[in-house]
Amino acid sequence: MTHVELTCLQGLADLEQLEGPWLDGMVTGDPEVTATTMRLLLAHMTWNSKRLLGAMVLDRMDAETLSTRAEFPDSCQRFVNALDSATRSNPQE
Repeated sequence: MTHVELTCLQGLADLEQLEGPWLDGMVTGDPEVTATTMRLLLAHMTWNSKRLLGAMVLDRMDAETLSTRAEFPDSCQRFVNALDSATRSNPQE
């Protein structure tokens, strides 16, 4: 499972856990409680977005590490290696 998937699942679990208290705050009808509840929701979304960006970076680094290993080249890496070897054999071009 990737870091992004784990982060998304954790974010959903957090929202599910907080759903009851948020709904209770929204039902009160008090504008201050509703505004505070909305601010907390937006803060959670911002925080989770930052976590998700970090997870995306980690997944990208993991993918790059795997694709540059000589023993596990992917099709793109094989293509680049073939171009490199073709370029080295024809130095006039």
